[in-house]
Amino acid sequence: MRYKVIGNKECSKLFLKINTNNKRKQKVSFEAGRFEGIVKEENFGFTLIELVSVIAIISVLIGIAIPTYCGFMQVAESRLCEVNRSVIERLYTAYLLENEHADRLFNQFFIENFDEICPADGAIGYVDGKVKCSVHIDKNESADDEQAGGEVPWL
Repeated sequence: MRYKVIGNKECSKLFLKINTNNKRKQKVSFEAGRFEGIVKEENFGFTLIELVSVIAIISVLIGIAIPTYCGFMQVAESRLCEVNRSVIERLYTAYLLENEHADRLFNQFFIENFDEICPADGAIGYVDGKVKCSVHIDKNESADDEQAGGEVPWL
């Protein structure tokens, strides 16, 4: 059971409750005009409306948070792949100072030196002097494609 300690301000309200209810609900002490006591408080839990409103608020927050979280994860994967590709490109360029490029040579270099580059398991290849991923597109390439493909060519 829960008890509520009351003071002088609630004296008149409590006195009316004592007189109207003939049941003995409380332990009360009167000392020199002051009223203090302990009153039994009956609390059976939450109402249905309170529970439904809390569930609705939590579902709205989850509905906002999950797409945001997924968007952050995609951006993080893309950036990680981009950074890894730039590191591979620099190392392979230094490796090419001693050897001549061939697709087989790049694949061998890639297998010997790196385990996982793209978190989305994209295929890594060396095309036109750049390391490219089959899943993630480089930002500079996409900007060039939009500029070239955005206009209708004049004849």
